[in-house]
Amino acid sequence: MIDIVLTAPFIVPTANTIIARGTCGTTGTAAITPGQSVYADSTNNLIKPAQAVGGSQAQAAAIGLALNQAYAGGPIEYATGGDVTVTVTGGLITGKVYVLGAGAGGLSLSADLDSAAANTRYGTIMAVAVSATLLRLGITVSGVLRA
Repeated sequence: MIDIVLTAPFIVPTANTIIARGTCGTTGTAAITPGQSVYADSTNNLIKPAQAVGGSQAQAAAIGLALNQAYAGGPIEYATGGDVTVTVTGGLITGKVYVLGAGAGGLSLSADLDSAAANTRYGTIMAVAVSATLLRLGITVSGVLRA
């Protein structure tokens, strides 16, 4: 299945959003974009796009959703808890669980994890949709591949 597609203005913190800050760890001209899932690289503590497929267990250990665009060495803010308003093509599905997506920095419905082939995707829960535009973050990193 496919990761959700965020549209401008992507992601906006609410009054109860918990925000952390770090340094972007992308390379070259690559950027972290608003709404991407991110993790902290344990070798240098730089913030990079998280990924559930094709990456390591560490890369699937998401810590939040990016709130701003950032390039290598630049400042990055990311939401680690609370609610965030998102603009998604087609809207979120209220009550559904969203997990770390297949693409780097992606988000997808939990059904995508359920339908993944065995041992191909790490299970990381990111949030629950409380409305068509509001995600309640509750990040749970399992550290295990889907059986």
